[in-house]
Amino acid sequence: MSMNRTILIATPLYPPDVGGPATFAKTLEAELPKWGFDVRLVKFGEVKHLPKGIRHLAYFYKLFTAALGADTILAFDPVSVGLPAYIVARLFGKKFIVRVAGDYAWEQEQGKRQNAKVKNTSQKFLTPEEFQTKKFGFVTEVRRWVERHVAKSSEKIIVPSQYLKKIVEMWGVTPEKISVIYNAFASDNSIPLRLLSDELREDAVELSEQVLGTREELRKKFGWNKKIVISAGRDVPWKGFSLLREVMKEIPEAGLFVAHTLQKKELLERIKAADLFVLNTGYEGLSHQLLEVMSIGTPIITTNVGGNPELIENGKEGILIQYNDREALKRSIMELLLIPEYSAKLARQAKEKVKQFTVEKMVRELIALLS
Repeated sequence: MSMNRTILIATPLYPPDVGGPATFAKTLEAELPKWGFDVRLVKFGEVKHLPKGIRHLAYFYKLFTAALGADTILAFDPVSVGLPAYIVARLFGKKFIVRVAGDYAWEQEQGKRQNAKVKNTSQKFLTPEEFQTKKFGFVTEVRRWVERHVAKSSEKIIVPSQYLKKIVEMWGVTPEKISVIYNAFASDNSIPLRLLSDELREDAVELSEQVLGTREELRKKFGWNKKIVISAGRDVPWKGFSLLREVMKEIPEAGLFVAHTLQKKELLERIKAADLFVLNTGYEGLSHQLLEVMSIGTPIITTNVGGNPELIENGKEGILIQYNDREALKRSIMELLLIPEYSAKLARQAKEKVKQFTVEKMVRELIALLS
């Protein structure tokens, strides 16, 4: 199939950066040319070393020059790269599509509230749903106006979960304009390796036993001689690491390993070596980290927030609890550590579920949108 179209992708992250935009950018760069697309990537990381203000002007210039001859501009967020991409699209009269993987204005406001150490703990966490209907300070309102204006001005919006579709609808965007395209996961379980590009094949093979090693080998490598609970993610307040650490102090027969920054291969090795993966998060659009854990085969406890229930059904592919529910968190950890047969069953079913999130499916859905 040949379409002979040029797509300009504006991305805030690109490997070795971690995160959804980085993975998505690398995937499209590798896969879209197979379908006749000429892909041009403009990475914000290339100007990030410059002073604030200057870096944004430099990024705008890069987009402006790269837009010549492009048919479509696809931005991977509605603010940092989305706003300059939208302006360039308007100047050149290009088709403009934006991918929304989270609410940037909410993240910044939530981080500010937590950093201010709000005394009333009930006010510390503001859900993305609550955020949409409240008023805030000038800077937050500007950020919110920008992301909503860019989203409303785009021809199409891509979101990675039904949950985020609901959030974007709360911005005043019509449902028909929003397409849910789930994150792809290039594991050796989800798509035959021979069908993947060289870059994605390398990612997929990283999850295989031949590269990671067996669980027993990895436990010996890390010196783990008792049950281990692992968690991973950005060190931001809504990830709930503080409560997890407190709860694990009450379970002395098990250890805890929390990874905020690790090389990908080592993180995957530690996840495979662990007895249980816990993500006590107050917000997730659609977690690529959970997809990786599901593919590796480590049992999961996480929260019933955001896009998590779209990946995991409680009692089937893992256990879902309320965010920061101390008693439920402790009870669930103890249950899975003490009943290995149940843990293994959840892990097997999660490994089967992850096969639905294939690169091929994601690329076909995106091409249908572009066409």
